[in-house]
Amino acid sequence: MNIALKYRPSSFKDLVGQDILVRILENAFTLNKIPQSILLSGSSGIGKTTTARIIALCLNCSLGPTFEPCGSCTSCLAIKNSSHPDVVEIDAASHTSVEDVRAILGDICYLPISSKFKVYIIDEVHMLSSNAFNALLKTLEEPPSSVKFILATTEIKKIPITVIARCQRFDLHNIPSAKIMERLNDIAQKENYFIEKEASELIAHHCSNSMRNALFLMNQALLYSKDGTISTQSVTDILGLVDRNVIFDLLEAVLDSDLQKALLVFDNVVKTANPLNIFEDLLQTIQLICRFLITKEIDTEYEKSRVKDLSAKKSLIFFRDCGRCCLRVFKI
Repeated sequence: MNIALKYRPSSFKDLVGQDILVRILENAFTLNKIPQSILLSGSSGIGKTTTARIIALCLNCSLGPTFEPCGSCTSCLAIKNSSHPDVVEIDAASHTSVEDVRAILGDICYLPISSKFKVYIIDEVHMLSSNAFNALLKTLEEPPSSVKFILATTEIKKIPITVIARCQRFDLHNIPSAKIMERLNDIAQKENYFIEKEASELIAHHCSNSMRNALFLMNQALLYSKDGTISTQSVTDILGLVDRNVIFDLLEAVLDSDLQKALLVFDNVVKTANPLNIFEDLLQTIQLICRFLITKEIDTEYEKSRVKDLSAKKSLIFFRDCGRCCLRVFKI
């Protein structure tokens, strides 16, 4: 079972971490002021295509246009199965030419087959050629009333200003770690799995603020463990991480000027880990300490006691300089 696909949101109430976008679209549907062209931007795996599909559901549900699609009518089921004749998804990464865009434009003059709107979802739209963008401009400005365009991109800077100006733009925000952990725990409970708190914190910390990445990691951890338990150790193994306690021990030895212990810890860990990963983990740990010294707050509970102890040993300036030393490793 693919958890990422099973728990892919099919309504705005299930969409995590995009409260501003959800509120604006709720008002748009309530007031019947739905944009003709929408541009969704954000990092990979953050929910752009999922959001586009939810908008398509809202537009073409048998109850719609509605902000709360039923999810069970013929139209909703067809959209969920990617088989709806009036909802067309195009991967611009493999359809970049002006001919591809003209093929789309040739169809928009026809009325929808079975729904209220024809919805064109163009993913990775920044990959279109200049001529393709030019061909799309006029239609984006004045599309037929029965047509909606939803563009999605990970690189908003590559989209021509003239295209952006003709769309209602939404910037999807990175999902906070706390929201990701909450979602992981919720899914684990529904599936009768047990996930250790430290394991969910590790997944949330290493998924690049992407819910999709987090669910893929969760799925891998389940397959790795077999017994329905997602342990901290299994997540550490999958990610190829150095045990965080070892990193704390290494940093503590350096702060105590115990070079013999520092070398011993480093020699032991380098036998199984990439040295660059060790320095990356060191840098992240130093960042945690600096953040704690400034804010007196820390997100992850299991690291709090070690961070408190280490932060008391040196000043913020010292840890800043340590971080700069670690950064030099990546510039060599």
